[in-house]
Amino acid sequence: EAVARREEEFIYYGQPDFGLEGLMTAKGRSEVTCGDWSKVEQALENVLKAVNHLDENGFHGPYALALSPSWYNQLFRRYEGTDMLQLEHLKRLCEVGVFKAEIEGAVLVDARAGRIIIGQDLMTGYSSNDGIHHQMFASESLVLRVEEPGAICTLQKKG
Repeated sequence: EAVARREEEFIYYGQPDFGLEGLMTAKGRSEVTCGDWSKVEQALENVLKAVNHLDENGFHGPYALALSPSWYNQLFRRYEGTDMLQLEHLKRLCEVGVFKAEIEGAVLVDARAGRIIIGQDLMTGYSSNDGIHHQMFASESLVLRVEEPGAICTLQKKG
């Protein structure tokens, strides 16, 4: 689980020490400041604003949406007077998927934003022992190659 969390952190926030950007930090991305998501219609309004930014940049989908846990969980409310969950509604717009991620706010991504390049898939190995304890290691190499930062729009809370 720790490796998966580190992979996600790397994809969303990059590795500044190595000059690598993530989806949330890519220079040239669009940004939307969001309203109060406790209001049922606000989530859709903010995501539509992000979609409009990407459309203006020439990226018309399909889209994926990653949200902080608190924002994702708020999507399990129904619109007033209907049986439709906000999550179901957004999944129609974000055809690649709507995902919960350990990020602040949200990020909307067109499929052409970039790709993940795997240099070496996750592997484990034996390092040494001291007669009682055995030392093991885990190794992996990957990089997010942001090819079209204009295909990314982050959504952040006010302030």
